[in-house]
Amino acid sequence: MLHALSFPNIPITLRNIIIGFIVSVLFFGLGIIISLQPLIILFGLLSLVVVILLCSRIEIGIYAILLFVPVELTIDLFAPGAVKYFDEAILILIFIALFFRITAIKKSEFQSTPLDRPFILFILIGFLSLVINKVPFHIGIAGLRAILQYVLLYYVIIYSEISSKTLRNMVWLSILTAGALSVGGLIQGVLGPSAFNGWFMNVHENPNYRVGSMLRIFSTMTNPNTFGTYLTVLFPVTLGIALHERHGGRRLLLFLLATPMLLALLLTFSRESWVGLFAGIAVVGALIDRRIITILVIILIAASITFPQQVMGRIIEGFSFEYLRSSYGPPTAIFHGGGRAFYYIQSIKVIKDNFLFGVGPGRFGGSVAYIFPTPVYEKYNIPMSMNQIDTFWMQLWGEVGTLGLLMFLIMLGMIFLRARKLILAKNTPLFLKGLTAGFIAGFIAVSVEALAANIFEVHATMLFFWFFMAVFIKLSNKVELQKT
Repeated sequence: MLHALSFPNIPITLRNIIIGFIVSVLFFGLGIIISLQPLIILFGLLSLVVVILLCSRIEIGIYAILLFVPVELTIDLFAPGAVKYFDEAILILIFIALFFRITAIKKSEFQSTPLDRPFILFILIGFLSLVINKVPFHIGIAGLRAILQYVLLYYVIIYSEISSKTLRNMVWLSILTAGALSVGGLIQGVLGPSAFNGWFMNVHENPNYRVGSMLRIFSTMTNPNTFGTYLTVLFPVTLGIALHERHGGRRLLLFLLATPMLLALLLTFSRESWVGLFAGIAVVGALIDRRIITILVIILIAASITFPQQVMGRIIEGFSFEYLRSSYGPPTAIFHGGGRAFYYIQSIKVIKDNFLFGVGPGRFGGSVAYIFPTPVYEKYNIPMSMNQIDTFWMQLWGEVGTLGLLMFLIMLGMIFLRARKLILAKNTPLFLKGLTAGFIAGFIAVSVEALAANIFEVHATMLFFWFFMAVFIKLSNKVELQKT
């Protein structure tokens, strides 16, 4: 079968047309099968053009995803519901195109990465949990997809033939986009809630979007915490590359882009993002580059001087007796969602009884459990408000058990060790060293923020988390190949 698809004597343009026709027919047939749904039929026809393009230039699809996801939540407010699957559709088409390209050139050698083995074992544990707990297949798959969606992009980048220059351009595009969105967020903060007139939401009456008289900015992401976690990945990468950039003009531009990112992150007033970034920069400073510690001190002093009342108010509030007490309380008429400590306590009950394999993917604490009814909550007499809890690690532990959690941590640990080794190596190119140092800081930030948020289900954050991971692995593989 694979040999038949290799088209050895067919020109590349004709080969791409054949591949595009095959894929479009598949989607057209799917549309016919599913009650003649016109959107799927149209998607099948359009895929003929799209797949031809992607077979020739896979990077075009990646560029589209990198530009779409940061503004996805705003687009969703106005566009048809199906638009939110744009990035996934493009990602699947890219993957299909890559598969056909690999078979066409008879590429048999695959690059191994630190992610591979623990990732495969994690997937196997997830499927075993699905079977043991008799989770409906579509729910289990949706549960795994919610947290691993952009791993597909990781492997597309690893196994594609995208050049190092193109990967660097993609990184620059990501940084420029983050800088632009940060400037937009700062403009939001200056104009205040009255400027929106209900366009995004009635933020004027929502206390979660205000700190005193100031608006918690959210740019295009409709939620200050989402925007904050996005910046905890993009800001460290921008700063890391800037610190290792030798070209004066590019270095200045990077610092100019990092400045609105940092200020916007501050004005999200997202405590989880602040703590995550602090932890990430502190770890990188302690283990890799002590210059980062100086920058961290400057950031803390600047934040305290610029917004002393608001910043200290948010920090003091987070450790106040009233806040801590409410954190242990169940949902009430006033405190609808319950507190994070309450979530932890309830989660322990579920984990204790399902210690090894959990209750099954998509069955506890995440967005899938919020969408599809789950018997777990009724069994443990858990309030329905816990359909989506604010802690990813407890969600993951509850769904795939201790074995799944350990394998996921091993997977991330392998990536961390590879990144640290790369940074400390003397012959690592400066761009790659700066990117990887920034990635580690964002990596630590995301891991810490996952204690207080379902962050591995946040599209804007996870896209760039897996994207930067793929880029540093891909570039480091190319550096190793050049040495041999």
